[in-house]
Amino acid sequence: MKYIFVLILVLLDTLSIWADIAPNPIQAKGISIKAPTEIKMTYEKVTIDLTLDSSFVHCYFELHNEGNAEKIQIGFPYMNTLPYTSTNTNFAPINVYQNGKKIDNIDFWESDWVNKVTNSKSWYYWDTHLEKDETMVEEVSYSLPHGVVKNNLYYKFDYLLSTGSGWKGKIDSAVIIVNLKNFNKELILTALPDNPISSDNQLIWKFYHIEPTTKDDISIKYETKLGQYSKNLKHHPLPITIIDEKIIMSNDVRDPSYYYMDNIKPNSITVFKITRDSTEIKSIFPKNNYSGGLLLLYTDQFVPDRLIGILNSKQVGNHIKKIKHIPLSKFKNYYILEIDGKKIEQEQIPREILNINESKIKRVVLKDVKGNKRDKLSIETNK
Repeated sequence: MKYIFVLILVLLDTLSIWADIAPNPIQAKGISIKAPTEIKMTYEKVTIDLTLDSSFVHCYFELHNEGNAEKIQIGFPYMNTLPYTSTNTNFAPINVYQNGKKIDNIDFWESDWVNKVTNSKSWYYWDTHLEKDETMVEEVSYSLPHGVVKNNLYYKFDYLLSTGSGWKGKIDSAVIIVNLKNFNKELILTALPDNPISSDNQLIWKFYHIEPTTKDDISIKYETKLGQYSKNLKHHPLPITIIDEKIIMSNDVRDPSYYYMDNIKPNSITVFKITRDSTEIKSIFPKNNYSGGLLLLYTDQFVPDRLIGILNSKQVGNHIKKIKHIPLSKFKNYYILEIDGKKIEQEQIPREILNINESKIKRVVLKDVKGNKRDKLSIETNK
């Protein structure tokens, strides 16, 4: 289920992203490491020349080995996807210098399609060696076209500091400088994290003693002509997302609620539904435009909580107090659910609970089952 959900998000966004170097990258499981290191990143400076159509990026990293001599594999994630490039594993469109000397032996590992959907990354990687107490400078430079979302709603540039979290301890200091080339700052729709140091043609982020997470990743979304984004959004509306029937996630990148999904883990989504028939939801949220469709998401905790809320509202008896507020993923360990005499299988429980009509509940019984550690929760309705 979660893979389908992630795929929907991927289809909405064609990525054009690069990131910090990482130690000992795991080639099959995305941005993480396969072995710890005593090497610390003490300083980094990333300079980005951003134009309307492309970007040129230069990354400068200072590494210091606080342990014994260590052989290490350094990885740099490749995330620039089709239609702009086709991968050629014999050619690396990046330049890497180590202490001023160019590294020619750069290998490439390509994630397969399934791994890409589950957020795995392809990697450039090269081997190096640091002696005890040695300080080394790694420089990476590259250029790439702009990123684009479906229907050309806006362009984007991202730089992921979070991939640098695998080095020992915290990064002492980091500075990200974005030079705006041939376009006005007014074309920028959003620049995250919030409140960079800003001038007419430059954005600067400074970090100190940072252990980077995704909240520190740089993300710039921009339009090519002033007012074009609003016009495109009107002509190509995207689905509005409603989470747990109360959180409305806007489809406008300028709205803070657009980024609410960043706080939700994909595997916590239990049920999702895409529809253009939004009559019922529109009666609850009448002020929203649903012409682009509706994406309804329900989290693992919401479904059993809704069931408990329904039963309590019916005042069906003191035994309801025994129902535990547990995630749906653990529901089957405690309860057997039966609706109108029919046992509900685990994979059907979320939708069956969400489809219960509160006004038609006639009787609820919660009782022990001999020889079974689980209680039986029986709901009888007026069909």
